[in-house]
Amino acid sequence: MLGPRQKTLVVISEDDETTFVGVPMDWKVPLLICSDVQALAMATCCPVVSLAKVLSLLGLAPFGSVLMLGVFYVVCLLGALANVVWHDASPGSVLLLALLGLVPTVVLFNLRVYLRELLRLPSAEWSDAGAALCCAPCLLAQASTQVGVSACDCRDNATLVAFPVV
Repeated sequence: MLGPRQKTLVVISEDDETTFVGVPMDWKVPLLICSDVQALAMATCCPVVSLAKVLSLLGLAPFGSVLMLGVFYVVCLLGALANVVWHDASPGSVLLLALLGLVPTVVLFNLRVYLRELLRLPSAEWSDAGAALCCAPCLLAQASTQVGVSACDCRDNATLVAFPVV
């Protein structure tokens, strides 16, 4: 059985300077086709761990640092929610809760834009923003599948071969 076809682009030029032209890639799995059940389960149940694995495999942040920052974020979010529900429902408290609620959207949007630039995919900022806002677990599962997060566990996978830059 043959594997996926290899695309090669040859550019012949008279310039003295060597230039490399990359061939645009595509996502391994479309966004709303959640075929990798383990990645989707991990992104839904443990999004901080899933994000930490993706960022560490990409070399953007250490696994432990992302976990600690994620736990700190969850504690702050729960504290702000408890403040609004049981203590003070003033506009300032509600605004703080709303801003804290948008943090994952901003992080996932930036991750998606970074992956698009890395893979030379056509930019689609509005669809990326909508995906980060409306279906964050699917977006995180797609990023996990794209980067090659191995299993549904809570271990650091950064010791594996890093994501190849094409």
